[in-house]
Amino acid sequence: MMYSKRMLAVVVFAALCAVVFAGGLSVHKAYGFTASGHGGAVHAIEPRFLKFMLGLQLSPSQKQQIASILKSYRQTIGSSALSVAEAKKNLSDAIHSTAYDETKVRQAAKSAAAAEEELAVLRAQVVTQLQGVLSVEQLAAANQFRTDMYTHIKNKMEGIHSIVDLWISSNGG
Repeated sequence: MMYSKRMLAVVVFAALCAVVFAGGLSVHKAYGFTASGHGGAVHAIEPRFLKFMLGLQLSPSQKQQIASILKSYRQTIGSSALSVAEAKKNLSDAIHSTAYDETKVRQAAKSAAAAEEELAVLRAQVVTQLQGVLSVEQLAAANQFRTDMYTHIKNKMEGIHSIVDLWISSNGG
């Protein structure tokens, strides 16, 4: 079956999105966030990322190199992301336990941090290799995208905090 170049590009970029954002998404899944719940903000980022990736206008050689990099890390990052998700779930369970146990919370937090550390190292290895494939202009666009996404997320969090503050003040706090 023959696929259009655009369709193949979408598949490659979706794979890149899955690998690069695996850590962040696994954490959200560990907390049970979904598109219909609190995770809607996370899912809103995915179309922005896909649009950004399509805008990079990767050459056929770049696409092949990126596919090779992603393939080489796919299983390792997937396993590491699942470890983060499990550790975050354990931390959430410790936090929300009916009996307060500081030692249990601290241990779960340390385990989650260690799992995140391993995933961060893997992601940094992937990113470093991907940076070697991209042109100076593509790297500048990637850096601008990161800046824009952090600004978007920060603004979203500030909006959530404002809503919580409003709720507190309207309920006697």
